Amino acid sequence: MKNDLPCSLSRIELRLLIRLTYNLNEPVSFHSLYTYVWLPAEENIDLQLLYVYIHRVRTRVEDNPRKPKYIKSVRGIGYKLCTYDI
Repeated sequence: MKNDLPCSLSRIELRLLIRLTYNLNEPVSFHSLYTYVWLPAEENIDLQLLYVYIHRVRTRVEDNPRKPKYIKSVRGIGYKLCTYDI
């Protein structure tokens, strides 16, 4: 829900959000997100693909995707879903 209206998410976007929810307020590694959504990853994961889908999720759940309140980047690690603004 966003602004009391249901959000429409693709299957991949929903899986990313579910994975972030499992570790609420804790960083989730790029590798962990990638393998959860796209099956076991090879040694070289496609980070660009992950970036694109994180951006899509942010555009659906954030008021301002350029300054996210909920889906935060954790430099060098991955992303985390925050229940509070830090």
